[in-house]
Amino acid sequence: MVSKPKDYKRFIIQANSCLTHNAYNDLNKIKCPTLIIGGKKDSIVGVNSAKEIADRISNSELYVYEDYGHAVHEEAKDFNEKVLKYLKR
Repeated sequence: MVSKPKDYKRFIIQANSCLTHNAYNDLNKIKCPTLIIGGKKDSIVGVNSAKEIADRISNSELYVYEDYGHAVHEEAKDFNEKVLKYLKR
């Protein structure tokens, strides 16, 4: 189920960014430890995008939520805890 955007101005800004910004070829330049979080039910960019990003960043860790989609940062109750735990390592 796709819900309405919370803020249409924010949605337009993000949509324009998606159309014009591409950092794919620069991902391999990231050298610091990186946590990549995706949702298996992401119907916007798909979980394969998270896997591709993880493959391009050499020092990365991928975590995929099985039951969430593109807004996993808002949906998963333990999202912030997971990020903080990663940052404290």
